[in-house]
Amino acid sequence: MVNGRLSHIELFAFDHEPSTDRHLRPGSLYLLLKLTCGECACYGQCVILPDDGVFDLTKWGAYLRCIRHSTAQEILQTVTLQEHEWTTGQRVLLHSALSALLQDTNTAAALPLSVLFGESVSYYSILT
Repeated sequence: MVNGRLSHIELFAFDHEPSTDRHLRPGSLYLLLKLTCGECACYGQCVILPDDGVFDLTKWGAYLRCIRHSTAQEILQTVTLQEHEWTTGQRVLLHSALSALLQDTNTAAALPLSVLFGESVSYYSILT
């Protein structure tokens, strides 16, 4: 398990799976959550289909503010207490990143910043 507190939370949205030619179902978004804790960065990912076709990543990702400044154990407690208020996509995304954080593994082989920023259609960052 990674020790220390989160130093950065980043959420990227893509209209395709990054660094691949795999296209998603029309209207779907591939979301990638990057949690940084010290020198370790862990990733979570999910695919969502926004309800109304209009998607605001900042609003959708606002739930992540509740984990700012948190340790992995504190995030786990927050998830247990609050996940009933979140959408399935929000739960899946945070669970996958948290799993990597608790196991101290870098999932979803780190994509270069050029890919993350060059291919994403939207970006949301929470400084902690």
